[in-house]
Amino acid sequence: ITVEVFAARAGEGAWPLSPPSRWIKLLGNRRGDGALREWRQAGRRLASHKAMEGVTVVHGGWASYPAAVAWGLAEGLDLPWSLAAHARDLWVEGGDLPAKLEAASFVAACTRAGAGRLSGLAPAACVRYLPHGMEIARYPWREWKPGPGRQLIGVGRLVEKKGWESLIEALDSEALRATTLTIVGDGPGLAKLQQKIAGRGLGSRVQLTGQLSEADT
Repeated sequence: ITVEVFAARAGEGAWPLSPPSRWIKLLGNRRGDGALREWRQAGRRLASHKAMEGVTVVHGGWASYPAAVAWGLAEGLDLPWSLAAHARDLWVEGGDLPAKLEAASFVAACTRAGAGRLSGLAPAACVRYLPHGMEIARYPWREWKPGPGRQLIGVGRLVEKKGWESLIEALDSEALRATTLTIVGDGPGLAKLQQKIAGRGLGSRVQLTGQLSEADT
């Protein structure tokens, strides 16, 4: 199976939605009257993209505007489509979810609470609980204890809700005083984290690598 990824802010391995300026402008209209219609129309226009040849299924990675784009694209290609629901896209930006759920072949939720909410919004929808996970065979379980030479590694966007500042503060605790920390990722919180690391004198124990590809990790 070949998976083609399209994104308004495309990273490595993804197709950038063109023209990027139009898509970035559209990002300001995620909710409210006309938002769903506008995103579906954008999806229909995407049906003429050269990468669409041979596509058999369309999937929206988030339940907010990506799902609306996927819906419109599926309409333009006359194909079935699905969507996934996670957090903000479900609990905050989900005002038009009932219409999407009725139109989609199925919706995947990564938490049981999310699956329950989706089922309540559209009882007839096909809701699948698919929790995020890791390839356990690649990462065998080992008991971890703090101490000299031990290292913590965190991966994710540098935004406040991820709790990076709390993790950095924890390095001052007795249990983690001899532990180093590597944070892999990028985001708007970079400068603030750099200031916090410098302010606590942790520059020798905390490394910010920026965004890395799977091969680089």
